[in-house]
Amino acid sequence: MPNDCYTRQNLKEAKMCAFKTIGKIQYPSCPQCGKIGSYTSGITLSPLIELINHIYNGHEILNLRPGPVLQYCDKCGTVYFNPANTEVALSGTRNRIAVLSGFWFMLFAIITGYILYLYFSGFLNCLTGMQASAGNLQCTVTPNLIIISIFCFLGLVSLIYYGAKYSDDCKKEFAESARRLSNTEYLKAMERFGITLPVKYKKLINSRDNAKQGIFFIDNSQRQDDVYLIDNYCCSYCGYMLKRPSLYEKSIGPALIKCPQCHINLYDNNAIELAAPVKAWQSYRYKCFRKSQLICILLFSGLSFISVAIMISVGYFLKSELQEIMYAEELFGPDAPNIKLFGCELMIEIIAGIGLYKFLLAIFRLHRKGSFMKNFDTLFSESEHRMKNHIYAEKVARGEKLFEEWEKSQKLKH
Repeated sequence: MPNDCYTRQNLKEAKMCAFKTIGKIQYPSCPQCGKIGSYTSGITLSPLIELINHIYNGHEILNLRPGPVLQYCDKCGTVYFNPANTEVALSGTRNRIAVLSGFWFMLFAIITGYILYLYFSGFLNCLTGMQASAGNLQCTVTPNLIIISIFCFLGLVSLIYYGAKYSDDCKKEFAESARRLSNTEYLKAMERFGITLPVKYKKLINSRDNAKQGIFFIDNSQRQDDVYLIDNYCCSYCGYMLKRPSLYEKSIGPALIKCPQCHINLYDNNAIELAAPVKAWQSYRYKCFRKSQLICILLFSGLSFISVAIMISVGYFLKSELQEIMYAEELFGPDAPNIKLFGCELMIEIIAGIGLYKFLLAIFRLHRKGSFMKNFDTLFSESEHRMKNHIYAEKVARGEKLFEEWEKSQKLKH
């Protein structure tokens, strides 16, 4: 998309998009000519999608895709607001970690599966020299070995190619998004359509407007002692989306964190500094937090045991199916093993494995973030040690004041 398509005039005349519904998916389209843009993702109308997005605190990770929020129609030249896109320079690529994690998981699964196949077929012993007899049947290169080796090789090459391409596309999209957000008229148009801009971009608009009027000032917005709030689990200064919150609302730990993108101090109202509140509330807040954490631990532990049981039971049948395939004379034909049954069992095993990984990862995060192994006295002494630092305590107090002012402003709006 050419960068000069976003002129001041067409940004001022930007319109809300029209919607074309196909099945259960709404596609934002140009309100002037009705064309669905090539850079458009549909919005899925599904209760399950809404539930998952709600778990992620309304970030709509399953609907939004990287792209221009104000989209240019290459057919009629109209600029319109596209609610299905998100500017990655504001929040970061939200699905990048998930995609790359899936990439490494598939890479590991292919390599592990190929090694297991060589082991069960006995060919691994030939490669390691443990069975170097040339006349041994296990050391003979079979058609099955050739076919499986080719598929594994092609799978690895494809994964590496698309993984590198995806990383390059993410860098390219981030650079294009940053270039769009450097246009103050683009930022003003985003505000008109109800997008709350972070402080960084508001200051950019004000500085350029003041420069046009001959007013100049020194921007000290990124001083180390400044404190900003976490707004909807995003940095209110630069807009970077922080890590997904825990399944419980509160956590015990430092109330001040650093933004990974702009390194500014952020006040987290959901973090409980035990030494900060009134003493009568300290034990009560700790007990409430502990109770919610225990419930999550028990829930994920139960789901982990179910996943392990499924993996063991399905793996028992999968082993026999795998041996039949490895020693089969032909993969296709009337005497061939049941490939469909093997595929279904393998898919169940993979899903159960991914589930087990996710559940154990959730338990690990609960332990790490919630300091599960520490008692009240230990957590209180750690918080007290932090609060004895007068600089830290002053920033926490400033953050609490900012949060109170934000709450008052929200009440006035409603």
